[in-house]
Amino acid sequence: MKHRTRLAALAAVVVAGAFAGCRTSTNTVDPAAPVGTPSPEAMKHTITDPSLSDEIVPVFYSKGRNDAGFTVVQLQVQNQTRSVARVNYRVQWFDTNGLLVTTTPVSTALAIEAGSVETIRVDAPTANAVDAKIRFIESVNN
Repeated sequence: MKHRTRLAALAAVVVAGAFAGCRTSTNTVDPAAPVGTPSPEAMKHTITDPSLSDEIVPVFYSKGRNDAGFTVVQLQVQNQTRSVARVNYRVQWFDTNGLLVTTTPVSTALAIEAGSVETIRVDAPTANAVDAKIRFIESVNN
């Protein structure tokens, strides 16, 4: 009798475990590298060489002030290829009248992993520099 009771208890545990494992659920996972949609505001502040137009896409642009009161610009760009994108960029700063204040004299190298988004942050060189355009140039050292 003891043997039947144990066997019945074991059978009940197995059946309960089977029913618990039979639940169906679907796990939905977003793509690891979703395709960025170009932001009109980001596009307005970005100049890209035609050879890079299918590779580098600006997806977000924001502007603020640093502790010194100078303008700070952040631009997020996405590499839409399946390989590392190596680009250079330069920043042009403009005053409130839209006149060029300064351009960074040297290009800054940037490598963006396949499908990833990089954030570029630049601080204005002077107090009267209030707006920026970031120019992407194809890297000669690909």
